[in-house]
Amino acid sequence: MRTSTSAHRISADGGVPAGRGASWLILNQLRNLWRPGASPPFLVRGTFVPSLTDLRWADAERLTSPARRLGDLFWAQLPWMEIERELGAVNVFDTGCGSGVYAGLLREYSHGIVRSYVGTDVAESADSWSALSSKYPRTSFFCARASEVGDRIPTDTTLLISFSAIEHFEDDLLYFHELSRFV
Repeated sequence: MRTSTSAHRISADGGVPAGRGASWLILNQLRNLWRPGASPPFLVRGTFVPSLTDLRWADAERLTSPARRLGDLFWAQLPWMEIERELGAVNVFDTGCGSGVYAGLLREYSHGIVRSYVGTDVAESADSWSALSSKYPRTSFFCARASEVGDRIPTDTTLLISFSAIEHFEDDLLYFHELSRFV
């Protein structure tokens, strides 16, 4: 089984190995041409357009990137009550959680609908994780590579997320295989 979408074994953390930049660029362009609009027939797509005039844009962390600020708008404006009606209790599992800041932000954005949060990252943020686990009930963290999380996802998880992290996973296909085993 292939474990990575990258034949070059690259991630956003390491870059393209020396001397392989040109071949990576050509192969990437060919691959993108080969799969235009590829989509499984069971995938249902909908439209979600967050409001950029919402006051949260001004409140969003100013020292972060515009992409992260847009992501925060996405989380803040999700229809959380509809998500709760669909899923029941909203228990989040976050792969690539970094410092774990979304343990609190998702609860705030959802107005308390997010009931529990489990975060994992390849690098431990011990001080931050400890503080967040103490502040928010039903919050925990552990250290693991994304490809190793399958057996550690809590059985009551109803929402799997990874925000701005998948580009860092060398074994991204293995990660998705682990998620599919859980689902």
